[in-house]
Amino acid sequence: MAAWWECFPRKSRELLIVSVEEEGSIIGIGPFMIEKNAFISQLKFVGSGLTDYHEILVDPHEGPETLSMIIDYVLKNEYSDIINLEQVSNHSLLFEYLEDLKLLKKRTMVSCLILNLDFPTWEEYFKSIGRNLRRDWTKKHHHLAKMGDLKLIKLDRFQDKREWLNSLLSLHVRRWDREDEVSKFSEKRMQAFLTRVVEKIPEVTIYVLQLNDRIIAYRLGFAQGQTFYDWNTSHDPDFSSQSVGKVLMGLVIKDLIVRGFKRFNLMRGDYEWKRKWMTDDEAVINYQFLARSSPLRGYLAERYYLEWKWWLKNQSRGILNLPIVQKLMIKAKF
Repeated sequence: MAAWWECFPRKSRELLIVSVEEEGSIIGIGPFMIEKNAFISQLKFVGSGLTDYHEILVDPHEGPETLSMIIDYVLKNEYSDIINLEQVSNHSLLFEYLEDLKLLKKRTMVSCLILNLDFPTWEEYFKSIGRNLRRDWTKKHHHLAKMGDLKLIKLDRFQDKREWLNSLLSLHVRRWDREDEVSKFSEKRMQAFLTRVVEKIPEVTIYVLQLNDRIIAYRLGFAQGQTFYDWNTSHDPDFSSQSVGKVLMGLVIKDLIVRGFKRFNLMRGDYEWKRKWMTDDEAVINYQFLARSSPLRGYLAERYYLEWKWWLKNQSRGILNLPIVQKLMIKAKF
C-alpha cells in the first residue's frame, strides 16, 4: 500500500489511516484514503483499482472488536459523500462484519478461482484434470522441448527479480501491442510501482519460461504460506501458436506441488482457461460495499456503482476498446 501511494500521488487524494491501539501497540489499521473529484468525494481503500483483495489489517486475536471500532469510526465521522469499499473477499472477517451492517449496500464484483494443489505428486494432480487439457498440454510441452533448450527458471531472490524485471515488462507491452491493446505496464508509474513492489515484498516470486535463452513467457505472483497468489502473466507473441502460457502454467503447478503448496489462487477473473485447471469448484467471491453520507451526492454515487456504471460500459464498449481511450483510462485510473 505504501508503494502504491508513493507511485500514484494525486492532489485529489488524501490519506486517512485509522488505527486502533491497545497499551501502546497497534492492533488494527484501516488503510483508507479520501478521493475527490469535481462532483463527489469517496472514502476508499488505498490501492483501489489495482488490488485484488482489500482488507482492514487486524491482530487475529482482536479481530471482530477491532473491525467494529474502525468501521464505526469512519461511518460516524462522514469524511466523504460515500464510503466505497471494493474487492472484499467473502472469506474474510471484514466481509462477515460488513454483511451484518444494514447501513451498507452490497454488490458482487468478481470471482477469484482457487486451484486445489493438495496432491501427493504432480502426476496425481495431472490425472485429475480434463483429458483434453492433459492431451493438449503434453503435446505443446513436447513440441517446445523439441525446439531446443526449454527451461523453467524461478526468481525469488531480490537481485534476480530486479535484473529480469525490465525484460518482463517489455514482453508484456509487446504482447498487448500485437493485440492492438494497451499494456498497463506501458505507463511509467505502473513500471515504477511494480519495481517498488519487487524491491519491498520478499514474497514476490516470478516464474520464467525460456527457450534457447529467450524469454517466451512469465508468471508473477506472491508465495505466502502454502498458497501462491497469481497476479500477472504474459508471453512472447511470436510463440502464441505454441500455447507457451499454458505450458508455463502446468510447469508452475508442478513446481508448486513439489514444494508443498496446497492452493493456487488465480486472483480476479472467472475465465474458462482458469477453470480447465481446476479439480473442484472452489472460488472466492469479491464484493463491493457502499454507504452514502450526503443525501443527494451519496445517493447518485450509490446508484452509479449499483446500476448506471455497467449500463454505460455496455453502451460504450466499442469506444472503450480503442487504444487511445485505453491509454487515457489507464492514466485516469492511477
